[in-house]
Amino acid sequence: MSVNANWQGQGLPQERWPLADQAAWHALFLIGNIFDGMGTAVAWRHQTRNTNAKHYGHWLGWLSFAGQLDTDVQPWDRVNDDNVRQFLKTEMERVASVTVYARLRGLASVMLKMRPDIDWQWLKDLTNRIKSWSTPSRDHRERILPADQIYSGVLTQLSHLSNNSPYTPRLRLAYRDALMMGLAVACPVRLKNFAQIRVGHELKRLNGGWTLAFVGANIKNGTDFKFHAPAKLAPYISRYMESIRPGVPGAAYHTGLWAGSKGAPLSEISIYGRMMIASKNLFGVAINPHSFRPIAATFLAETSVEDVYHASRLLGHRDLRTTEDHYIRASQLTASRKVNRLLGDLAPDLPAK
Repeated sequence: MSVNANWQGQGLPQERWPLADQAAWHALFLIGNIFDGMGTAVAWRHQTRNTNAKHYGHWLGWLSFAGQLDTDVQPWDRVNDDNVRQFLKTEMERVASVTVYARLRGLASVMLKMRPDIDWQWLKDLTNRIKSWSTPSRDHRERILPADQIYSGVLTQLSHLSNNSPYTPRLRLAYRDALMMGLAVACPVRLKNFAQIRVGHELKRLNGGWTLAFVGANIKNGTDFKFHAPAKLAPYISRYMESIRPGVPGAAYHTGLWAGSKGAPLSEISIYGRMMIASKNLFGVAINPHSFRPIAATFLAETSVEDVYHASRLLGHRDLRTTEDHYIRASQLTASRKVNRLLGDLAPDLPAK
């Protein structure tokens, strides 16, 4: 079997899938009842379903291009060793290895749900091998600064900005951006949730401090979790709420924590851009919002071996392996203090007026 070198990775949209594939896909999500049973993938979250549909459509697109999309056979009968290996060989010549791994993992996930009675061990083994060979297309290690370095730098910046009254529009936004970095390193939620923080809802004052609480329906893995802002950051949150945010135009008309200068809460893309700029100005390194998650996980894991497990909880991961594989960059596990207490211990004693 030969594959034309002009393959450009064009996947098939669901409406163009063979009828057998469409039927098998929809069967994965049938609700059913006690007699009929339920689809094997009903527990997949919306994002997981969309991602796997995209990967499966990519697989079908390649089969079609390669002349291997036989519509007279069942979907799982096309997933054989020859087809999969040729698919991987073709993809490895045109995209990064991590992308190849993601696509193969998506295909394997679909097959394991469509036909759980089939022995897919060969496919799982192949997926694991591709994972072990894959390397990120870009090196992100330069963005993984120590959390205590970021935290101390943020507190210093907030203290400096607090002493520069009256608060000009530019100063208000600089204060907001510094506070975003401080809260991101102490309470490392995903960007989507970070952008959705509302005053009086996710963010609340408690016993002189501040808490962030997220319900499972809004979290990627469906698990509720709660953060307590570090003691030394809390006064700066209070100052932002009492003196900085109210002066941002339009902030009085919405509950979004991160008030934008155009009268609405900052969007995810705006938060991304502001954090990149602010971190570059403050630390000389542009840190994107997602990088604060491995920064926090690595920092906590470096405190002690047992805190690797706390890092998993901190990031809202159900599986410790997710934390270890994708987030922790710890080189040595030595200390024994927890993240917020340690941040508080290492931060300089700066006044929060």
